[in-house]
Amino acid sequence: MLQLGFRLANVVVRGEEVVIGKDLDRVADLVGVPRPSHIPLPAEELFKKWIKILRAAQRYVRQVPNDQISSDATPVRRRSIRLLEHHLFSIGAAFVECAANGAKDLQERAEPPLQDGTFMTGDEMARYADEVIARIEEWWNGLADKSCQEEIEIVYPGITVRYSSLNILLDRCVWHSTQHTRQIADLLEQRWGIEPDGRLTGENLAGLPLPKRIWD
Repeated sequence: MLQLGFRLANVVVRGEEVVIGKDLDRVADLVGVPRPSHIPLPAEELFKKWIKILRAAQRYVRQVPNDQISSDATPVRRRSIRLLEHHLFSIGAAFVECAANGAKDLQERAEPPLQDGTFMTGDEMARYADEVIARIEEWWNGLADKSCQEEIEIVYPGITVRYSSLNILLDRCVWHSTQHTRQIADLLEQRWGIEPDGRLTGENLAGLPLPKRIWD
């Protein structure tokens, strides 16, 4: 078995078979071991959690001082708070384009380049959050099969990966947004001593395969 690493996509390769590393059931099937304990929540629960998480993130970005939005989110990685915040929401926009409109380039859509002078305030970022949330809600409300069990193909740099169900991709995108929301809340509290407006509770986070560390 050969494991290859990409910035947003870990894959496992065996012979000519390639599966996404986050699809743990397919990885287990590929290498012939029991499936892991994490079972994605039903799509309806994931959808409801995602909206709550994104609304929390929307409140948090309004609290970030505008004069700090271009500073690095963490010394570990050269990414500004502005880019981190936009990415947090663009994950949702990218998911909808792939799930509803047949796009396959999830990673590129989740990290679009930003024009200079745009998304420089919390209010502007919050308006973008409104747009993304509306797209996700429109996708969900128009979805005929809300079990999300159909397969979906996503193209990552150099590879094409087929998720065994749309629900697994939804699970991944929800926890991805949630992890970055936790990071914004941590910045508010640890860097500026600002109490996050409405903390995420254990109930909000339950059932998502979140890493223990907020920063990695």
